[in-house]
Amino acid sequence: MKAEIVARPDKVFEDPRTIAVLPWRAPNLESYLGSDMISYVEDGLGEAKAVFLRLPSGRVILARELCEAPNPRVFLDAGSDHSSALDDTLELFPVSLDDYLWTLKDGYSDEPCELNRLDDNGAECLVGEFESLIEARLRKHELEAGGRKQHYWIKRRSEKVGDGKLDPASSD
Repeated sequence: MKAEIVARPDKVFEDPRTIAVLPWRAPNLESYLGSDMISYVEDGLGEAKAVFLRLPSGRVILARELCEAPNPRVFLDAGSDHSSALDDTLELFPVSLDDYLWTLKDGYSDEPCELNRLDDNGAECLVGEFESLIEARLRKHELEAGGRKQHYWIKRRSEKVGDGKLDPASSD
Protein backbone atom coordinates (compact mmCIF):
# COMPACT_ATOMS: atom_id res chain seq x y z
CA MET A 1 0.00 0.00 0.00
CA LYS A 2 1.51 3.32 -1.05
CA ALA A 3 0.45 6.89 -0.55
CA GLU A 4 0.49 9.66 -3.13
CA ILE A 5 2.39 12.82 -2.25
CA VAL A 6 0.06 15.81 -2.44
CA ALA A 7 1.44 19.31 -3.06
CA ARG A 8 -1.55 20.92 -1.38
CA PRO A 9 -4.64 19.19 -0.01
CA ASP A 10 -8.03 19.89 -1.60
CA LYS A 11 -9.27 21.43 1.63
CA VAL A 12 -7.67 22.75 4.77
CA PHE A 13 -7.64 20.33 7.67
CA GLU A 14 -10.54 20.90 10.03
CA ASP A 15 -9.85 20.03 13.66
CA PRO A 16 -6.38 18.56 12.94
CA ARG A 17 -5.13 15.94 15.42
CA THR A 18 -2.06 13.81 15.74
CA ILE A 19 -3.10 10.20 15.10
CA ALA A 20 0.30 8.47 15.37
CA VAL A 21 4.00 9.05 15.96
CA LEU A 22 6.44 7.04 13.86
CA PRO A 23 9.71 5.79 15.33
CA TRP A 24 11.35 7.50 12.32
CA ARG A 25 13.09 10.79 11.66
CA ALA A 26 12.34 12.84 8.53
CA PRO A 27 15.23 11.29 6.49
CA ASN A 28 13.77 7.81 7.13
CA LEU A 29 10.38 8.92 5.79
CA GLU A 30 11.98 10.68 2.81
CA SER A 31 13.85 7.48 1.98
CA TYR A 32 10.68 5.39 2.28
CA LEU A 33 8.69 7.81 0.09
CA GLY A 34 11.53 8.35 -2.39
CA SER A 35 10.95 12.10 -2.15
CA ASP A 36 12.04 15.06 -0.05
CA MET A 37 9.77 16.66 2.50
CA ILE A 38 9.17 20.43 2.42
CA SER A 39 11.32 22.45 4.85
CA TYR A 40 9.76 25.40 6.65
CA VAL A 41 9.89 27.28 9.96
CA GLU A 42 7.16 26.46 12.50
CA ASP A 43 6.30 29.63 14.47
CA GLY A 44 8.14 29.55 17.79
CA LEU A 45 9.35 25.96 17.30
CA GLY A 46 12.07 26.32 14.67
CA GLU A 47 12.89 24.28 11.59
CA ALA A 48 10.38 21.67 10.49
CA LYS A 49 9.78 19.30 7.58
CA ALA A 50 6.41 18.14 6.26
CA VAL A 51 4.61 16.36 3.45
CA PHE A 52 0.93 15.78 2.70
CA LEU A 53 0.07 12.19 1.78
CA ARG A 54 -3.11 10.96 0.09
CA LEU A 55 -3.95 7.50 1.37
CA PRO A 56 -5.44 4.83 -0.95
CA SER A 57 -8.82 5.57 0.71
CA GLY A 58 -8.57 9.19 -0.52
CA ARG A 59 -8.01 10.65 2.93
CA VAL A 60 -5.11 13.09 3.33
CA ILE A 61 -2.70 13.08 6.26
CA LEU A 62 0.15 15.40 7.17
CA ALA A 63 3.51 13.87 8.11
CA ARG A 64 5.68 16.40 9.95
CA GLU A 65 8.78 16.62 12.09
CA LEU A 66 9.87 19.45 14.34
CA CYS A 67 13.58 19.16 13.62
CA GLU A 68 14.74 21.13 16.67
CA ALA A 69 12.70 19.14 19.21
CA PRO A 70 14.73 17.28 21.87
CA ASN A 71 13.90 13.88 20.28
CA PRO A 72 12.49 14.69 16.85
CA ARG A 73 10.21 12.09 15.27
CA VAL A 74 7.61 12.10 12.49
CA PHE A 75 4.09 12.97 13.68
CA LEU A 76 1.14 11.93 11.52
CA ASP A 77 -1.84 14.30 11.60
CA ALA A 78 -5.33 13.93 10.13
CA GLY A 79 -8.32 16.22 9.76
CA SER A 80 -11.76 15.87 11.30
CA ASP A 81 -12.01 12.22 10.21
CA HIS A 82 -8.93 11.43 12.32
CA SER A 83 -10.29 8.28 13.96
CA SER A 84 -11.25 6.68 10.63
CA ALA A 85 -7.92 7.72 9.05
CA LEU A 86 -5.92 5.87 11.71
CA ASP A 87 -6.36 2.33 10.36
CA ASP A 88 -5.50 3.44 6.80
CA THR A 89 -2.43 5.24 8.11
CA LEU A 90 -1.18 2.32 10.21
CA GLU A 91 -1.29 0.06 7.13
CA LEU A 92 0.70 2.56 5.08
CA PHE A 93 4.08 2.22 6.78
CA PRO A 94 6.22 -0.91 7.28
CA VAL A 95 6.05 -0.49 11.06
CA SER A 96 4.35 -2.88 13.48
CA LEU A 97 1.74 -1.41 15.81
CA ASP A 98 4.06 -2.08 18.77
CA ASP A 99 6.83 -0.03 17.15
CA TYR A 100 4.82 3.18 16.77
CA LEU A 101 5.81 5.56 19.57
CA TRP A 102 2.13 6.47 20.03
CA THR A 103 -1.18 6.04 18.21
CA LEU A 104 -4.67 7.40 18.76
CA LYS A 105 -5.53 3.93 20.11
CA ASP A 106 -3.23 4.67 23.10
CA GLY A 107 -5.34 7.69 24.07
CA TYR A 108 -4.22 11.18 25.04
CA SER A 109 -3.21 10.50 28.62
CA ASP A 110 0.21 11.71 29.78
CA GLU A 111 0.25 8.95 32.35
CA PRO A 112 3.68 8.16 33.83
CA CYS A 113 5.22 4.86 32.72
CA GLU A 114 8.02 2.54 33.74
CA LEU A 115 10.39 0.81 31.33
CA ASN A 116 11.52 -2.63 32.52
CA ARG A 117 14.02 -5.16 31.25
CA LEU A 118 14.54 -8.89 31.47
CA ASP A 119 18.27 -9.52 31.15
CA ASP A 120 20.18 -12.54 29.84
CA ASN A 121 20.15 -14.13 33.31
CA GLY A 122 16.38 -13.83 33.76
CA ALA A 123 16.55 -10.92 36.20
CA GLU A 124 13.86 -8.23 35.92
CA CYS A 125 14.89 -4.65 36.61
CA LEU A 126 13.57 -1.13 36.24
CA VAL A 127 15.34 0.74 33.42
CA GLY A 128 13.66 4.08 34.06
CA GLU A 129 10.56 6.07 34.92
CA PHE A 130 9.06 8.36 32.30
CA GLU A 131 6.41 11.08 32.28
CA SER A 132 4.58 9.65 29.25
CA LEU A 133 4.15 6.58 27.08
CA ILE A 134 5.88 8.30 24.17
CA GLU A 135 9.01 8.99 26.23
CA ALA A 136 9.11 5.39 27.48
CA ARG A 137 8.64 3.96 23.98
CA LEU A 138 11.32 6.26 22.59
CA ARG A 139 13.84 4.99 25.17
CA LYS A 140 12.75 1.38 24.51
CA HIS A 141 13.41 1.84 20.77
CA GLU A 142 16.84 3.35 21.49
CA LEU A 143 17.81 0.42 23.70
CA GLU A 144 16.50 -2.21 21.28
CA ALA A 145 18.41 -0.56 18.42
CA GLY A 146 21.62 -1.12 20.38
CA GLY A 147 21.64 -4.79 19.40
CA ARG A 148 21.30 -6.28 22.87
CA LYS A 149 19.06 -9.33 23.06
CA GLN A 150 17.24 -8.31 26.21
CA HIS A 151 13.47 -8.07 26.48
CA TYR A 152 12.01 -4.63 27.34
CA TRP A 153 8.43 -3.81 28.29
CA ILE A 154 6.52 -0.76 29.41
CA LYS A 155 4.05 -0.54 32.28
CA ARG A 156 1.74 2.37 32.89
CA ARG A 157 1.61 3.46 36.51
CA SER A 158 -2.15 2.75 36.60
CA GLU A 159 -1.35 -0.93 35.97
CA LYS A 160 0.00 -1.37 39.50
CA VAL A 161 -2.00 -3.84 41.55
CA GLY A 162 -2.91 -3.68 45.26
CA ASP A 163 0.56 -4.61 46.59
CA GLY A 164 2.20 -1.81 44.59
CA LYS A 165 3.70 -4.16 42.01
CA LEU A 166 2.95 -3.89 38.36
CA ASP A 167 0.44 -6.29 36.88
CA PRO A 168 2.49 -8.54 34.53
CA ALA A 169 -0.60 -9.38 32.49
CA SER A 170 -0.92 -5.84 31.14
CA SER A 171 2.34 -4.82 29.51
CA ASP A 172 2.95 -2.63 26.48
